[in-house]
Amino acid sequence: MMMIYTHTPCPPKAFWIYLNDRRRSREKTFGLIFWVHVGYTKT
Repeated sequence: MMMIYTHTPCPPKAFWIYLNDRRRSREKTFGLIFWVHVGYTKT
């Protein structure tokens, strides 16, 4: 995970607020999968 983040630009603060919203667990999971996918694609 740390290696992926070093290769991707820093996500906006709104993205972290979106991930920290526990009321959107399903969207949070898809958001993490999407961000990891973007990380692998841009490397």
